[in-house]
Amino acid sequence: IVQDQDGWLWVGTQAGLHRWDGSDMRPIFDAGNPDAPEESIVTTLAVGVPGELWVGTATSGLARLDSRRLRYLPVAASTLPDHPASRQILALSYRDGEGLWVASLAGLERIDELGRRIAIMERRSDVSGSLMISALVPRPAGGVWIGTQQG
Repeated sequence: IVQDQDGWLWVGTQAGLHRWDGSDMRPIFDAGNPDAPEESIVTTLAVGVPGELWVGTATSGLARLDSRRLRYLPVAASTLPDHPASRQILALSYRDGEGLWVASLAGLERIDELGRRIAIMERRSDVSGSLMISALVPRPAGGVWIGTQQG
């Protein structure tokens, strides 16, 4: 659940993205738009610049919603080599001046404010799962703190 600059509450569920207006929960659909997520399981949300909502999904990757027009916008393709794993988004964190930090099963990327997607760290195979990023928290000095299954 996140709240944007306009006061809307956005809720990601296994049934998709919803917006709460104070009295009703409205599902968000953008039928026929090739930039809309192909599946409905929302795993994480992040508020970007005013009017922008980032949506992470379980298998369709990352989506960007114009939250004022309720229309999905294009997102640059992942730069990490394991394409199927890069579509499972685990955590998001937006920071003014840096853009969006994206953790997926494939690793860590950043989408800068010009929309360029930059690979930061590729996830290596690890049976224990200790390298799987489960949380991103902005650091006061810039960048993000990374949380994994092991801490």
